[in-house]
Amino acid sequence: MHNYFNFTSFCLFTGLILTGAGDVFCAGGDLQTISTFVNTPQKGWEMSCLMHETLSKLSNLPLISVALVNGRAVGGGAELTLVPDLRAFAKTNGKLSFVQAKMGVIPGWGGGTRLKNLVGPSKALEILLSCRTLSSNEHQGLCDQIVSDDKCLEETQIWLEKLVQHDRSVLQSLKQTLNSEASFELERNQFAPLWGGPANKMALSKNLKH
Repeated sequence: MHNYFNFTSFCLFTGLILTGAGDVFCAGGDLQTISTFVNTPQKGWEMSCLMHETLSKLSNLPLISVALVNGRAVGGGAELTLVPDLRAFAKTNGKLSFVQAKMGVIPGWGGGTRLKNLVGPSKALEILLSCRTLSSNEHQGLCDQIVSDDKCLEETQIWLEKLVQHDRSVLQSLKQTLNSEASFELERNQFAPLWGGPANKMALSKNLKH
């Protein structure tokens, strides 16, 4: 897979910033690798189970986390931006593209469920069906803070530090109260048969991702 975990994290005492190591937040999967090694429903199921478990652990960390969308986040990368508690967008460069439907699948890392919880079922459906790119100007409620392109990390850290200036027990209690249980099992069951299915294979052969 390409650039799925090419991240830089910055941990404060009660906060964590997750962002891309370069000028891309996460470019998603390498199409050739997917087509060659992991393009079967069984592999899709295994990947979905692994990512649900891994990302749930990140989401449940006892601190306040921010996804700093410093550049493009595509497919699985867009799903990753939904895992932290908050999202900051670089004003010009921060962009989300949920391209899964175009690739003949649905989100398989919990992104569909998390998107529904954040923006509601109808808006989530429109975003996932349109496969359009969301930016800081048109983010449909997914952006909590807009920062400059050239000082995005510095400004995000200042913003987060202001938010976490409360007793740690208060922060953890608020997070536990507001985090709802997501229907990841249902999403996994719907995702796996599509991964490596006819529509997915056709999309991969046509390089439709971008």
